[in-house]
Amino acid sequence: ANKSFESYTNWSGVGLEVVLIQKDDIRSNNNAKSNFSSYEREALAIIWTIA
Repeated sequence: ANKSFESYTNWSGVGLEVVLIQKDDIRSNNNAKSNFSSYEREALAIIWTIA
């Protein structure tokens, strides 16, 4: 399947960061996950990365 990619960039005086993402309809956030705190969202992102 051909899906488009998006890239997000960030920089500072000590480094650069680039994140390349591809939207995934299967792993979209539901309403409950949208109410997570920023810490819970970061933890969820880590779990999705290694799952």
